[in-house]
Amino acid sequence: MKSGNVVKVQYAVALMLVGIAILLPETAMAGTGGTEFQDVYDMIEGWSKGYLGRILSMGMFVVGVAQGVIKQSVGAVVPGVGAAAALYYGPSVVSGVVTGTF
Repeated sequence: MKSGNVVKVQYAVALMLVGIAILLPETAMAGTGGTEFQDVYDMIEGWSKGYLGRILSMGMFVVGVAQGVIKQSVGAVVPGVGAAAALYYGPSVVSGVVTGTF
């Protein structure tokens, strides 16, 4: 299949999905079910943003700095900082993407 044809197929699929969403709006319920897992979600989010998340984030940062010193490169700190930021901000981003709101 040529790349132009792939784009046309993707465009057609996207239009079909939009049409289905318009015709059947009651089926478009973003993040409204699964309340039985709310306690687990709240617990994991609390861990991530609470003291456990802070300890893990600081650990990642310290390991990144140590690797930077060993390798004599500032670039080794970036993965530690990135992982720490992902740990703290990740639940908010996931929640916003899954529920369709921020």
